[in-house]
Amino acid sequence: MNKSFTLIEILAIVVVLGFLSSFIIIHLDSVGGLFKNSRATAFSNSLKNSLLVDLVTQYNFNGDSNDSWYLNNGTMNNFPADPWKNRSECIEKECLTFDGEDDWINCGSDSSLDLYSEFTVEAWIKITGNRLGVHACPIMKGLTSWMFYVDSERNPNRNVCFAGRKSDDSDWLFWLKVMYSLDEWFHMTGTFSSSQGFAKVYKNGTMTDRLEEGIQGSVLYIPADTNLRIGYIWEEGYFLGEIDQIRIYKVALTNVQVESNYYAGINRLLINGKISSQEFAQRVGELSK
Repeated sequence: MNKSFTLIEILAIVVVLGFLSSFIIIHLDSVGGLFKNSRATAFSNSLKNSLLVDLVTQYNFNGDSNDSWYLNNGTMNNFPADPWKNRSECIEKECLTFDGEDDWINCGSDSSLDLYSEFTVEAWIKITGNRLGVHACPIMKGLTSWMFYVDSERNPNRNVCFAGRKSDDSDWLFWLKVMYSLDEWFHMTGTFSSSQGFAKVYKNGTMTDRLEEGIQGSVLYIPADTNLRIGYIWEEGYFLGEIDQIRIYKVALTNVQVESNYYAGINRLLINGKISSQEFAQRVGELSK
């Protein structure tokens, strides 16, 4: 016997289906833990493909310091025989440990790294210690062109700065900050665009600081033959911690692109068991605020 549904019954079914669809979208399965559906996956892949056009260099630190995208291979200095962390402790596959004493990488001075007016630098960083009065840089171009700078002198504020030098080397064009916690992986991104007139810094996909004044039309100080360095600035300034997945682009990434790269990283953290499903859901929720 056929039975028709009342309006109340139909509304009840709609509510239940809405609840189930929300649960399916945010549910994190025990195997992959990927927060995605087919549309989200296609969108994420399209973003990744578009980013490849503008990628300049990439250091995955999977057992070596080679540039996996171009020819800017890094030369490792003073590292022990096995400085690599395994997959369960990293963002993707392996990552590199810096002892804060004398480890650093020279990535050379190829002209592809001379980005005067527009670029993005991103990295996954875990700072495991710092010393008052000792400065360190996870990554930098030359001595004072641009850098990610661990501002340990202002301890316990624990800032990491994205800084860029004026073209005449007279002062800093921008000096933007994010906060960090010891022994915690975080994703840091710095973007600079002379044509669009901004410098920005992001932590875990969220912009934390921005400067527009004086940026329009300005370019950075990049002398000839200045090396790209990882883990060292000057004197005792050696980085103490771990680094994974450094990428440099020749454009200023958009907010959506920065979020997409961070999202890919926290997926891997979840798969590796470094964050819980609850923390994953919380971090994704923070991106939508």
